[in-house]
Amino acid sequence: MRAVVPYLPEYKVSPLLGRVAFRTEGRTRDRGMWIRIDLFPDADPERVVAEVRREGASDVRVNDDRPLGGDLHVLAVLSNIEAVAQLPDVRWIEEVAEHIEDNVAASSTIQSGATNNPAIWNRNIHGEGQVIGIIDNGPLDINHCFFQDPANNTPSLSHRKVLQIRNAAGTTAGGHATFTAGNAAGNDFNNPGAAARRGGAWAAPGGG
Repeated sequence: MRAVVPYLPEYKVSPLLGRVAFRTEGRTRDRGMWIRIDLFPDADPERVVAEVRREGASDVRVNDDRPLGGDLHVLAVLSNIEAVAQLPDVRWIEEVAEHIEDNVAASSTIQSGATNNPAIWNRNIHGEGQVIGIIDNGPLDINHCFFQDPANNTPSLSHRKVLQIRNAAGTTAGGHATFTAGNAAGNDFNNPGAAARRGGAWAAPGGG
């Protein structure tokens, strides 16, 4: 141990606060700063909420995951960070991260870090007998050649790729979900086991 010092307000504020250049249209046109205020486990969230509202905060929300073993934090759009950092209940303040679905071009990179070295496949590991669950913003496109079963394209235990699709919200098939599931387990029925962009576990059935 080198020192025991008071936990000063300036120690609680992320050095990246206000310095990140956002890319999505929604975040770039937002007014104010959308911040996450992490609290100590024994903190009183209502006291923090009252204070941030006094400082002119909007869209204030409390997320209390302590019963699940998680943390306690407050989300708010707020400009006066200094006043909130003074609160003894506050442990850390940072800007809410931007959510972006990024696609990359080479699924085989996850095997070795290089697009031309399928190190796992070279050891005859292709996902045989494995089931993969995918959670995304919509279901995969079961009509895509990576997932389609020409014999019977209804998800089931006998489907060549997709055992089940759970989609209680009824959202349409998503490009990102299809891409992600394809990287994981896609296998072109026209060229099984040999398609250039097949998934890492191309021999596995998959769920979406």
